[in-house]
Amino acid sequence: MPGGWATRSVAWKSSLIFTDEAGFTLVETLVAAVILFTCLAAASLSYNTAAGLAARLDATVEIATEAASIRDSVTESLFAGRTEGVARYAENIEYAWLAEEKRSSRTVTGGFDELTGEIQYGRFHVTLYSVELVVTLERYGRRHNARYEYHELVWREQ
Repeated sequence: MPGGWATRSVAWKSSLIFTDEAGFTLVETLVAAVILFTCLAAASLSYNTAAGLAARLDATVEIATEAASIRDSVTESLFAGRTEGVARYAENIEYAWLAEEKRSSRTVTGGFDELTGEIQYGRFHVTLYSVELVVTLERYGRRHNARYEYHELVWREQ
């Protein structure tokens, strides 16, 4: 009776298998842990990336806000005859600049006064400078740099 033997064999094997289904197997637990830690790693990476981008954006906004005042300081230095400089603007902002003469005029006999809106008479020497300005913000132990290039027109009375 081969059929009876097979039935008895299956019954014997099934009695050896753990049939309590109240908990999880080790493989199920490991798969769940891998999925959980993968999700946690992705969330952590996303958070760190977003925090880094927010810090860079904040630094860029602060530098851009102060850049106009720094540029005015550079213009004053150019009018005073200096063509380069390094200075501290605020507690955590410093800047360095270098101006290169691009073009210079012969003596001009009249000019426009920006403050009064009237024409100034006299002898002026007009120079166009190419200015490179690097502004550095240091915050939370990190340095953020912004580089600006622009032209500045300067005139001096002769």
